Amino acid sequence: MKIVQTWECHKNTMLQTQWPTGSKYSGQWQNGLRHGLGVEKKGSWVYRGEWNKCHKGRYGLRESNCSCAKYEGTWAQNLQDGYGIETYADSGYSSLYFCIHTSHSTSIYINTLYSVHAQILHSGLG
Repeated sequence: MKIVQTWECHKNTMLQTQWPTGSKYSGQWQNGLRHGLGVEKKGSWVYRGEWNKCHKGRYGLRESNCSCAKYEGTWAQNLQDGYGIETYADSGYSSLYFCIHTSHSTSIYINTLYSVHAQILHSGLG
């Protein structure tokens, strides 16, 4: 990891980094970890939101640079957890509820291109 720039902001350390893979992070940093608000650019994806001890946490937006695919909602330990809306590359979207602790999720998929609506209930994913 290469530290590009650091600065202090309201008692928080702000950091801009770049990894050898080309991934970048700009945001709050605490005890050597991404923690607080920040932006990660990794491959064709960008995550903007909250970090908790180097994990995507609480609330954030992850979106593709190549299509309209994105997920906006709650996170825990780098996984979608709780409520959110996922938009797919075909512009269809799902209103989702994830629960990472029980491996259950419920979603309603809506394809806006073809006006097809379906409710999907998943249980025991994994």
